[in-house]
Amino acid sequence: MSSKNKKYKYTRQLLKLAIENSGYRNVDIAVKARLSDKSVAQVSRWRNGQKEATEAQMAYFIKEYGHLLKRRMEHLFSYQEEVNGTIDVKYRKLSGEVIFKHQVRVPSRKGKSIGSTALTRLVVIDNEHKYHIIRQIRGGLTQVQLRERNYPTVFHSDNEEANWFAYSIEKDLDLDEVVASFKNFIASLLNGQNPVDDLYWGKRQTQNDSQVFLQTQTQPIEYCLFQKMMKLGLSCDSFPFE
Repeated sequence: MSSKNKKYKYTRQLLKLAIENSGYRNVDIAVKARLSDKSVAQVSRWRNGQKEATEAQMAYFIKEYGHLLKRRMEHLFSYQEEVNGTIDVKYRKLSGEVIFKHQVRVPSRKGKSIGSTALTRLVVIDNEHKYHIIRQIRGGLTQVQLRERNYPTVFHSDNEEANWFAYSIEKDLDLDEVVASFKNFIASLLNGQNPVDDLYWGKRQTQNDSQVFLQTQTQPIEYCLFQKMMKLGLSCDSFPFE
C-alpha cells in the first residue's frame, strides 16, 4: 500500500486532540483533510472511530498535533520490587490510549467525619486493539491505616498517577481476555486475594472474605467498564450485551 493510501490508525485520537486544542468543526476538518467542505459525514465516521483516514488526509493534523498525541499515548507506571531485602521503586512505560480508569473507594474516618478513600485502581489501555490491564494499589498504605479505617499518610500528589503502584500488568490481551481479567480482578477483591488484604493481615492470603472491600464497592466498576466498551463500539462473545 502506498503512503498516500495507508490508513492512519490514530485518526480518532488525533482529531479529538485537534478539536480540544483548536475548536475545529467537522467542516473545518474536511477542508484541512483536502476533502469537500460538504464531506462532514466522512469526518463524523473518522471522529467516532468507524473509519480511518489515510496518512495523506491527516498530514496537516499530524504536523500540528502529532507531538501532543505522542505524549498522550505514552504512560508511565511505577511499581515496587524487592531487591536484596530492600524495596525499590521501578518504572514501566506503556503505549496506547487509556480507555478505562476506575478507582475502588472504601469508607474512611477523619475525626468524627466519614469520607471515602481510593485504595485500588484498574486501568485499561488500547494499543492497536491489543489491550493492557494495570491493577494498582494506593501508595503509602499501611496495615495500621487499614485496620483503623483512617488513611492520613497515603500518597496525595498533585499528579494523580504518582499516587499509585502497579501490582499487576497484563499486556496484549484480546477483548475476551480483558473481560476474564476484569472478573478475576473483582473476585480477587471480594475473596481477599489482593495486596490490600495481604497488607491488612500482614501476609499473603488464601481463599478468604475480604476485610476491606464489599460488593457494594466493586459492583459499580462492572457497569462502568461495560458501558465504556459499548460506547466505544467494541464487542466480543464475553460481553453481557448484544
